[in-house]
Amino acid sequence: MTWLLLALLQQDKVTASEPVLRATISGGLEFDFVSRDGAIQRSRSVLNGTVGGSTEQLWIGWATVRLDVDLPEDISAVLEIGHWSTDDEADLPFGSNPESTDIFPLEAYVEVAGLFVPTLHFRAGIVPLGYRLRPYGEAFFLDVNDSEPFYTGASTFVRNTADRTVLTPAGVHLRWTIADFMGAEFFWAHTKDGSAGTGDENLFGALLNGLLSPNVSFDLAIALVTGGDRGRVATVGLGIDAYLSQTRWLELFGEVYGQFGRLAPGVGKAAWALAAGSRAHGSSGWLELAFAFRSGDADPEDGSDGGFQSYESVAQFAIVESAMYGLDVDTNVWSVRGAGALRPRARLELRLDAAYFRFHRYVRTAAGDRLSSEKQLGVEIDATASWELASGAVRLRGAFLLGSDFLSDVADARTAWMVAPEISVNF
Repeated sequence: MTWLLLALLQQDKVTASEPVLRATISGGLEFDFVSRDGAIQRSRSVLNGTVGGSTEQLWIGWATVRLDVDLPEDISAVLEIGHWSTDDEADLPFGSNPESTDIFPLEAYVEVAGLFVPTLHFRAGIVPLGYRLRPYGEAFFLDVNDSEPFYTGASTFVRNTADRTVLTPAGVHLRWTIADFMGAEFFWAHTKDGSAGTGDENLFGALLNGLLSPNVSFDLAIALVTGGDRGRVATVGLGIDAYLSQTRWLELFGEVYGQFGRLAPGVGKAAWALAAGSRAHGSSGWLELAFAFRSGDADPEDGSDGGFQSYESVAQFAIVESAMYGLDVDTNVWSVRGAGALRPRARLELRLDAAYFRFHRYVRTAAGDRLSSEKQLGVEIDATASWELASGAVRLRGAFLLGSDFLSDVADARTAWMVAPEISVNF
């Protein structure tokens, strides 16, 4: 009996030491029914060159499937693919025209944890590259995998989602934990243009983040983007996120960026941007006030382009900021904004966002002609009700733009509206 017990224990020991491969499949589906005012469509036509001018209703949907594989020796791999209900940058009913359906890789990389030293992690492939000052905030400057090209012309490794071209770059990413209170990231990403090559983009960057105290964190960002017609633009940014008490009920945050270089021979770049605000946290909700600014293009006569450019993914306001639903205004604009949310029940959140928007400089065409003599975009109010499910969520979102001189000039309407019920399911 004793020899049998020893044999069983030895077998367990051998089994436990053998390499184990683990694979996990997950994914999601989302369906949005969008009804939007014709003024939004007419303004989109002026700003983005899209076609449309009347009130419309449409379905927008997406589907993703993700495979996570854990390999021996601290190696893992990820493959995530997706499909959007768009074709040639035009909205389509979800699942229409299957012959033209495109499936895009969203993430596809290999990761090695503890490369050379335990504190160094390495990724290579289609790697998610993004930076958010706050975990629940939006990427003000860097969210490469969910943004438009920095320069125009990139066409091969991109996906089209509702009137915009979105990058799918490949590259490498290093994350180094320097100490318990400090870490660094280094990355390179490349987007290849399949034609003459003028749309190729290279992004080189580094992030340093750490704690100045238990309640104050900082982030330092440095990035260089090359591409276009021999363009070379550098960006330097600093962010601070601070809580004023041990209970962390009041938060102050801010980030500022300077940008310089050239877009093309003889076309300089000198721009800046900032965002700052405060948030009060409570047991059943929060309230936030903020200011945001991105500089606009200088007058064409001076031979420079002062507009701040970024790989941002800001879409807090559906009409003004969202590329999927609205005007996709993401530069040459300043705003004062407020937001708040209540959770009257465990799974229910009621949220209200309001902001005043104004263009920094007059909006112009590529030839330098004014699109409008008005700068005031107006006041937008968004209301959202979200109900969390066990594996997904149901949301109802309504957005209203009021008192817009710019819309009055380009779309013959001072107001605009949009309504979008949405359901998402995760598995």
